[in-house]
Amino acid sequence: MKNKDIKIPIGVVRHMLNYIGLEPTYAHQDLIFVERNNFLIRFNKQDPAVLHLHFNKNCDPADAKLIKQGLKTIAVKDGVKLKQDNTFTITPNSDKTGFEVSFLAS
Repeated sequence: MKNKDIKIPIGVVRHMLNYIGLEPTYAHQDLIFVERNNFLIRFNKQDPAVLHLHFNKNCDPADAKLIKQGLKTIAVKDGVKLKQDNTFTITPNSDKTGFEVSFLAS
């Protein structure tokens, strides 16, 4: 199966985010950005039932714990496996028209 043929469960992600009181704000390729940018969700191209959870390097650890607990609760109900992954940073591009996401080594 080619990557372009994989069905990405974006409705499931929206449902999960709504469960914890948040909304997706932007989708780009395999990434879903979430309001406040404390975390983002990355789709697994090989297995659409797996979602990767990436926290912003600047996310408060207490907030990250609550977000993770809420998402894991609803992920189980939705039949999705949620894996916590590397942290990330967002920096504006030099021309200020976009941004760059950098995933940090664990």
